[in-house]
Amino acid sequence: MKTLIKSILSLLFLMSSLGTIAQDMKTREQIIQIVSNIFSGTDQKNWPLVEASFATNVMLDYTSMTGGEPNMLSPQEITKSWAAVLPGFDKTRHMVHHFEFEQRGPEITVKHDGTANHYLDNKSWTVVGNYEHQLIKENAQWKVSAMTFNLEFLDGDYDLPRLAKEKIENGKQSNDMEKNFNPGKNRISFQSEGNKLVGDLYLPADYDIGKSYPALVIGGSWTTVKEQMAGLYAEKLAQNGFVTLAFDHSNYGESEGDMRFYEDPALKAKDFQNAISYISELPMVIKERTGGMGVCASGGYMADAIAQDGRFKSFAAVVPWFNTDEVVNAFYGGAEGINERIERSREAEASYKATGEMSYQLTISDTDPTAAMYGPFGYYLDPAIGKVENWSADKFAIMNWEQWLTYRPMASAAQIKTPTLIITSKGAATPQAGQEFFDRLQGEKELVWIEGGQLDFYYQPEQVDASIEKLVKHFRRTL
Repeated sequence: MKTLIKSILSLLFLMSSLGTIAQDMKTREQIIQIVSNIFSGTDQKNWPLVEASFATNVMLDYTSMTGGEPNMLSPQEITKSWAAVLPGFDKTRHMVHHFEFEQRGPEITVKHDGTANHYLDNKSWTVVGNYEHQLIKENAQWKVSAMTFNLEFLDGDYDLPRLAKEKIENGKQSNDMEKNFNPGKNRISFQSEGNKLVGDLYLPADYDIGKSYPALVIGGSWTTVKEQMAGLYAEKLAQNGFVTLAFDHSNYGESEGDMRFYEDPALKAKDFQNAISYISELPMVIKERTGGMGVCASGGYMADAIAQDGRFKSFAAVVPWFNTDEVVNAFYGGAEGINERIERSREAEASYKATGEMSYQLTISDTDPTAAMYGPFGYYLDPAIGKVENWSADKFAIMNWEQWLTYRPMASAAQIKTPTLIITSKGAATPQAGQEFFDRLQGEKELVWIEGGQLDFYYQPEQVDASIEKLVKHFRRTL
């Protein structure tokens, strides 16, 4: 009988406790707000708001999703772990609903459903489940002392959490690097398709930590390195208020790549995309104001990158070399010359696959007609201007020929809606192709004609300065 009476009294006490929270609407609203602050604060990256919802010590249990054991953590330890991943997403959105309350003595248990959507680079990752929170009074305020998540299902791209964490880590590295940056030229490196690429980052004269600028990735002619025309334009554009990057492509200069001096248009376009990934995350760069510029062959490579990647908000090409059937036939001896080079290219490729050894020919000569570039090209032959240490005048990979002679960047023009400036000349290598490319562009565009030969735009003050004036005006307006 005593046991029965005790059970009845316990049940009555429990019903009384449950009735307390059910009847106290003000307390219910307070607790819903406290719990909701955890999720809204997380979406806003407002970590003090999140920490204010927790008690001094919190039993955190996410084992249904992560495995392991529950952990007793401080509010600061919780937000530190969340801040290591969640800010790496472009956006997160937590939705909580269907709150149920239960009070047992001095503790309140709240259960609710929850959906968390995470977004990164136009992809999403969704987590669905339910939560159970235990709240206690601490300094006369309700605080969450235990938080358990019960996973129901996951959907979307499961790799996004790793990518978000890497994005944060890269950002931290950039912040650390920024402390060592100075106005002018700074040596940097970044990853592209498994290769470490080395570049020169040029900062404006008024650069200081805390200032931010629009930024440009800049490329040069085929086979060239950062110390040639790309570096010259990068330096001059930085003097006009832009953060600029000139770098050695995969397989060239100081950058990595097993197939040395191999000219792969598709890989170079990917290098430009990876360069924009690097430069966009630098603390001094306004990531929504980034563009690309190419000289000669990089006009085509950059066009390919821009057609594929919306992060380039503006584009310019200086005396761009756009391969067309007419251009290739004119410069490489018609069908006979083209077929002969492609045959040698395929033989060199077969040899490379069999032996791992690359086959080379002269890159340039004004006396040897077998060179890849034969003629009076003083820029490349003069150590005072284009014949720099990291560039090779005698190692043009014979395997290059098929890739180069069949490459057609003209197809990218119709896909480009980015504001574009084309600077060319009647004396340039492919002026008609430049006009054709311009005509096919779909967005805002401008075509500027400046007198001079192709190589004049690589180093001669008259052509370079005239081009810089037009480039600065274009990029200031469009970035």
